[in-house]
Amino acid sequence: GATNAKYLTTNGEDDNANDGSRTMRNTESLLSLDKVREDAERQTSLMQRQATSKRKHEEVKKGLVIEQAVYYVEGAGGGKLDVSVQLQFWVTDSSLHLPSTSKSNLLGFYDVRGTQQKNDNAVSSLSWKSVWRRFWSEPDVAMPKLYVRYMFEGDEFEVSILDDEELILPSPSAVRVKVIPQERK
Repeated sequence: GATNAKYLTTNGEDDNANDGSRTMRNTESLLSLDKVREDAERQTSLMQRQATSKRKHEEVKKGLVIEQAVYYVEGAGGGKLDVSVQLQFWVTDSSLHLPSTSKSNLLGFYDVRGTQQKNDNAVSSLSWKSVWRRFWSEPDVAMPKLYVRYMFEGDEFEVSILDDEELILPSPSAVRVKVIPQERK
């Protein structure tokens, strides 16, 4: 009767049942995240030899050399992944092109937002008003960014993009960090 009413959520489910299933989903999510990280590490180790070979080739011709690349989320609980090997692996003829889609789907990457808590009440209230509000509001979890520092034609550059933006290197929007004096021959 009336005493049970205080334990029901707005969708008529028992709070205790929700807590148990939420804990189960969080545990499954963490296990899945560990597997995804392990897979990315395995993929990166397989890419290492080719990336090293490409790096040496690019250094000789003063082409595109990835010095540092980090895929990250800012803020508390944000994850960070060094993706220097992965990006050097994809360099071809002194250029690199990554599509305008989430980088977490690329070989050797994973979703670095996995360490942040995501909003878990998506099904509890699906009125048009709440859907509309969610559509136009800020996301609960910050969007990952990709930072790249690279050498090209003897100069050092850096560029940052949002996760779903296209990356083309060398980039006209990159900032020249350092001009390296050319050697005389």
